[in-house]
Amino acid sequence: MQQQREETNGKSLQDILLIVRKNIVLILLLAFIGGSLGLGYSFIKKPNYVASTNVTYKAGIISPDESVSSGGVAEINIMRAFINTVIDFCDEPVVTDRANFYYVEYKNQLQANANYSFFDFIESIHNSDPYSSSSKVLNKSYIVKDKISTSVSVMSATADEFFFSIRYTDEVESEAKIKGRLVVEAIKKELEQKNNGKNQYFDVIQNEIIPLYDGDWLPETKSDISKKKFALIGGVVGALIAAAIVYIKSALDNTVNSKELLEEVTGLSVLAVIEK
Repeated sequence: MQQQREETNGKSLQDILLIVRKNIVLILLLAFIGGSLGLGYSFIKKPNYVASTNVTYKAGIISPDESVSSGGVAEINIMRAFINTVIDFCDEPVVTDRANFYYVEYKNQLQANANYSFFDFIESIHNSDPYSSSSKVLNKSYIVKDKISTSVSVMSATADEFFFSIRYTDEVESEAKIKGRLVVEAIKKELEQKNNGKNQYFDVIQNEIIPLYDGDWLPETKSDISKKKFALIGGVVGALIAAAIVYIKSALDNTVNSKELLEEVTGLSVLAVIEK
């Protein structure tokens, strides 16, 4: 019985392979068409650009005597406990409000002077920050919280610093770069805010965000559209559609079209076959 079942399974596999071989042209054709459609869609789909900035986060523990200690086991453990809190802080309303204010200020300066450089604006906020808690509330958000994302990339178990990425997504590549830089600047400025000599948000932690760049820089951008990926997905979908068509066609076919199938249905041996 077991041998007979194995033979039946073997024949079933052979039948499947035979069906695939007979319909290989259809499968390849639909896979090619699907891949072509996927590739074509990648050209017409409007991409989103992700501006990514790698930064170093340094932390120290503020003692009651206002001195800052770092590098010890206790300090490192406390700092590591604050990691998620700091990352969540990166898209807090205080950060996006400041970043939006910077964005509007830069656009106003650019409108007044077409030769005004974005890096001139960055230098100006480094020298004299125009933002304050009493700054006018904007009616429109140009930098949106939901488009900011952060993630830890490298973290050392024996140091009081780790690396993570701050990302901003926009439909326009140049805007993604500018807004991504302004988000980083807003985070840096907010972490510098003091309340009675201590950090305004983390009164026992001294926080510092340091971009891994020097001088004038803009975040690196990457499109969320991969032509190879879309072509591959289209090809796979096309092949699956072809397989479904072949399967349905085979399932609905109630004719005997092979010597093996005739022997399986009748239980008799075929002595000879007259080919077409």
